[in-house]
Amino acid sequence: MIGPGIYNATIINNGMAATPGGSEYVALRCAFDELDENGDSVVMVAKVWLTEKSMGIARGQLRLCGFDCDTQDIEELNLNPDLLRNVRIKLDVQDKPKYGLQASVFMGQDIGRDRMARITSALRAAKKNDEPDVAVPGESAIAPSGDGIPF
Repeated sequence: MIGPGIYNATIINNGMAATPGGSEYVALRCAFDELDENGDSVVMVAKVWLTEKSMGIARGQLRLCGFDCDTQDIEELNLNPDLLRNVRIKLDVQDKPKYGLQASVFMGQDIGRDRMARITSALRAAKKNDEPDVAVPGESAIAPSGDGIPF
């Protein structure tokens, strides 16, 4: 068993399904790159929800899986279970109290080393006079002077 987190995975097959309540979703059966703590392979179904409110997110998630909503019909995912086979994606696994571990296509972008270096430099440049940027609980960022007003 794996825990919550972001994982690299490969789509094994795809299809369409619905909950007993009628909410449709694309089911992506995925094999994780990482093994579980026992050294066993991990396979999980990730869901791309197709509810009225989630269509924008679903569109982005399907694009990350190599499916183009502008040129392909959603029915193709049901007619061809191998349509997205071997597509590499990132999965966001979360522990939902009522449902257990649930996986969805991760929409975040890789930041990259150059961008990370720029962010690190900017964070270091923001540090002034070895003072904390914000007050630490229980401490004052600026010692009050005179009448207790910190400026």
